[in-house]
Amino acid sequence: MIDETDGEQWILSLRIPGWCAGAQLAVNGQPLPAPGEGRYAAVERAWRPGDMVELNLPMAPRFIRPHPYMGDLRGCVAIERGPLVYCFEAVDQEAGLDLRHISLSTEAGLQANWQDELLEGAVTVTTAGVLSDLSNWTNQIYRPQEPARSPQRPIHLIAVPYFAWANRGAGAMRVWVPSED
Repeated sequence: MIDETDGEQWILSLRIPGWCAGAQLAVNGQPLPAPGEGRYAAVERAWRPGDMVELNLPMAPRFIRPHPYMGDLRGCVAIERGPLVYCFEAVDQEAGLDLRHISLSTEAGLQANWQDELLEGAVTVTTAGVLSDLSNWTNQIYRPQEPARSPQRPIHLIAVPYFAWANRGAGAMRVWVPSED
């Protein structure tokens, strides 16, 4: 709320974060055009006490990919929601699931969910994944290329903000996950 000016003409400049698509800007309830992500919104007007500026920054979860030169991560994706990176933590998955055996499809939807019980409140992201059965790799490091993939089954996965990792005990965690796409 503007409360330190009375009819002065000045410019209010707001930077739209690079992670935000679809920002919405309004002054006193009147929508204004908002620039794209990573740009500045400038509002020039005669400001009055009580003027209200609203900036809505949607934080829909999305898949991100690393630069192709990052060889160890080639073919992987991670999840972001707003400026936060998410991770898969063993404690949130089905019992006994090995996070090294999961993969994701970027065609799968991402659903943000508020969880009151997680660190006094946090948003998790759920998605569908695939769990590969790698039991046929026992005592093998390499083997000939075979046309068939390892047996797979669909699974439900829960991701938590990376900052929340290891707050519920020690366990496996993964940020970058192979993508089926």
